[in-house]
Amino acid sequence: MRYPIPNLEGFLLLAMLLASNSSAAQAGTRPAAPPRVGTLELQLRDVQTGYGVAGAVCLAPMQLPPEAAQFETYRTNQYGKLIVQLPVGDYLEEDIAPGYQPMKTHTGVGADTVARGQSMLDPTHMPEELQDDSRHRPNTVLVRGYAVDSDRYQPVAGVHMRLEKSGVSGLSNKRGYYELLLSPSPTRGNVRPETPTDTDTLIVEATGYTTIILRDLEIGGGATVPIELSRGRGSYETETPHGHGTPADGGAWTGPSLNPDLLRWLASKNVSCVSVAP
Repeated sequence: MRYPIPNLEGFLLLAMLLASNSSAAQAGTRPAAPPRVGTLELQLRDVQTGYGVAGAVCLAPMQLPPEAAQFETYRTNQYGKLIVQLPVGDYLEEDIAPGYQPMKTHTGVGADTVARGQSMLDPTHMPEELQDDSRHRPNTVLVRGYAVDSDRYQPVAGVHMRLEKSGVSGLSNKRGYYELLLSPSPTRGNVRPETPTDTDTLIVEATGYTTIILRDLEIGGGATVPIELSRGRGSYETETPHGHGTPADGGAWTGPSLNPDLLRWLASKNVSCVSVAP
């Protein structure tokens, strides 16, 4: 039996037409690519005590004119930490908490990255311990501060503080506050202005935490030394206190460079954040 030979040119034309229609149909139904996102991890803290502060963070995508910015409010947890996923970009930011001055700043979020940072808020009233200087007599040196854990930034009681050379020691109270009062010495109080300040080594010990050995601590005129304790064993030495405002390990802000007009607007803008109840 003989079979007719198909028209090859017509067959190819039909195949191309079907393929074109199929591609158009697929293009019409193909879902849009999801927006690129990153993670913002922010910690609110008290600049005087180092405590974590529960509050809220207001964020708006940075744009011009800035008056058109639409702010969204995100609440931290009870320890002042916020972790939120956001579309990639630059953001205007205001951090608020009861009993603290608002802080206005800016930050940026990169694709598939974590931007970490801390906002150190100024309290409207000084902590009670820092209001009382009755023990700070003339010709004495007062070394004091607050001890907090480095996870939730809550006060740690019973932390043993000891100045190695002077031999003065003390314990932190339930608010994490400690103070070490040094008596006058032959070289302290009579040094000339150009003479280097007295230094000592502060040893910080607490059950369940890594011991901190803080060397070359300048104490000649008194010092406020914030302490951040990490869970663990052993000890480590440092010449700089693990103090307020140091960026958290593992990331850094990627904030944008702002032009002067935008900076002036950011300073004067009354951001419409929600109120945060005490």
